[in-house]
Amino acid sequence: MKIAHIINPFKAKETQDLFLAQPITFKTMETAQRFAKDYGLEVELYAAYYPVDEEVVPSSFIKTPPLDRSVLDVAKIQFQVPRTFPLLGDILDRLYAATDADYLVYTNVDIALMPFFYTTIARFIERGFDGFAITRRTISKDYKGVDDIPLMYAEYGENHPGHDCFVFNRDVYSQYRLLDACIGALSIGQILLFNIICNAKRFRVFRGHHLTFHLGNDRVDLSETSDEYSKYQDYSDHNLYQVRQFVEYYRSIDKLANHRIIQNFLDSERATMPIPGMEFISDELL
Repeated sequence: MKIAHIINPFKAKETQDLFLAQPITFKTMETAQRFAKDYGLEVELYAAYYPVDEEVVPSSFIKTPPLDRSVLDVAKIQFQVPRTFPLLGDILDRLYAATDADYLVYTNVDIALMPFFYTTIARFIERGFDGFAITRRTISKDYKGVDDIPLMYAEYGENHPGHDCFVFNRDVYSQYRLLDACIGALSIGQILLFNIICNAKRFRVFRGHHLTFHLGNDRVDLSETSDEYSKYQDYSDHNLYQVRQFVEYYRSIDKLANHRIIQNFLDSERATMPIPGMEFISDELL
């Protein structure tokens, strides 16, 4: 079995949390790769990045062709605050084209790995799971950098319900429909998760496993009265529209899985008013 894992590094400012978190992600991925090798498991590490960010990509990572567009190039709306958020499809397309690995992994760039991460997901795969997500552990943010990684490993932390780590069979990726969803905004994990659910023979969310971790649990205030919600709501609206289009298409080809995660989304859609200026999935399609 061969596993290929891609992330999207970027040159973070010293004031950003990722300035500390990214090097930890890089180091823990490299450590997990070496650990897997001792068990006879081949793991490839890939990076998809904009040319301006190339200098932060570790030499141990395989560089895919640089990203050459962002959500600004494809969206049908004009964003209030222009941000060059990459398209998830562009990142995963580069991974698919670069490797013949049996299974592909995508994680957010602030998600660090335990040393046994790859060997554990290989065991999950051997047990018949061909598409799954792994929820992270949230640990203290009071660490100084890569020298503290042993202490991070030792802290068990708390379970976090969000989706930021995805594993899926390469053979079905050509059937995925990621549309123009962009990373950096809400609902991005949702569209990838839906694609995995609808194309996996045996899907599962692994919750509570000590396999990945994140420093701290600071959250941007996304309440409708907050400035951050107002500034970046249009990116979340854009991604939600992509999710709705995915649902509409998969319903039309009779491939929308009867899974509680998708059903919860459909239930919430029935109770939510449409976003102004964006197409809403009709009751007939639901």
